[in-house]
Amino acid sequence: MNVSVKPVRTAAISASNIDASYDKVKILKQAGIEIEHGKITTLIGPNGCGKSTMMKVFTNLLNYQRGQVIINGEDIAKFTTRKLALELSILPQEPITPPNLSVKDLVEQGCYARVGALGMLKQQDHDGIKQSIHKVGLSRYINRDVDSLSGGERQRAWIALTLAQNTKILALDEPTTYLDIGHQLEILELIQGLNKKDNMTVVMILHDLNHAAQFSDHIVVLNDGKVVTSGAPWDVLTVDLLRGVFGVEASIIEDPVHGTPFIMSHKSILNLK
Repeated sequence: MNVSVKPVRTAAISASNIDASYDKVKILKQAGIEIEHGKITTLIGPNGCGKSTMMKVFTNLLNYQRGQVIINGEDIAKFTTRKLALELSILPQEPITPPNLSVKDLVEQGCYARVGALGMLKQQDHDGIKQSIHKVGLSRYINRDVDSLSGGERQRAWIALTLAQNTKILALDEPTTYLDIGHQLEILELIQGLNKKDNMTVVMILHDLNHAAQFSDHIVVLNDGKVVTSGAPWDVLTVDLLRGVFGVEASIIEDPVHGTPFIMSHKSILNLK
């Protein structure tokens, strides 16, 4: 009898037993996560818990002292800068835009991540730049200075840069920072659309737990440099977790529109001194 066996699919990103430090202060302590292909995974946790450190580790922006990071089945320790740029696009927290740079010029930088600063862009690269700008809804602003755009428009321009890099994995460190609620939702809906329409694998860091619940397939909770738990929003976001990790007394109901967990916080139980 022939039995068909489904092939085991490797994770987009797998980090295991990671120890990482800043100035000899250990931030991550044997931490590990897995980012599944084609899903939106969000890292959450209190300030200083290690979210950004973990993202810097698996995007090769920070050396780690122990552990292993695998991207698409390959050890990141063996990656060149160009090899990583072919696998993963990164949008850091609070990116700084050089002055007098148009949207087109900014997005073009995403191509140089792949071909190098001295590389010649091909017609397909120029087409990709226009397509990336179109995907984020900035075609009419293609020649506008980035500095003249609103906060939400600037963030969309930066996301277009990552799209021009033409990878299947997108890493976003707090993409909604300093944006008002309307622009936050605009950016998160854009990210969700890229995931669903283009099958982009997305890993991002968010502080707003309700946004994490609404826009994520998978949530990873970090605290004190370790992964506390991970899973689907309904499995992860519990009253006990909010109390133990975030120091908040809260109730959780079902969002009547999206069917996702909706957190109603009542009071802080942090003992701040």
